[in-house]
Amino acid sequence: MAACVIIGLALGITSNFLGISGGPVNLVVFYYFFSMDTKAAAQNSLYVIFSSQLASLLVTIFTGTIPPFSWVSLILMVCGGIGGGILGRRLNKNMSNHAVERLFFFLMLGIMALSVYNTFWYALAAG
Repeated sequence: MAACVIIGLALGITSNFLGISGGPVNLVVFYYFFSMDTKAAAQNSLYVIFSSQLASLLVTIFTGTIPPFSWVSLILMVCGGIGGGILGRRLNKNMSNHAVERLFFFLMLGIMALSVYNTFWYALAAG
């Protein structure tokens, strides 16, 4: 039980720090420590990310540290997030666990390629 709390705390902190980019970390932890298949791990990862981001939003609101933003951008992002959630849920229902694992693999390759590109780009720009 204590291990679950410690793992949950670590994932919450990671998700809050990394935002949605903490999702791949969550998937791996859920897969290995809780024996979840990829689809279940992805769903639980979203719950962790949502909870940690909600906590962060509440702290921002209560401390009065909301940065200036464009209302149009906010509305468009909310609509995009809701639409993406609906579409993702439908795709998730129709995909096999193997297909989700392959998608995750290729997305991770893309993220790694983007990270390598950014590393070299910013290293060249700084030097």
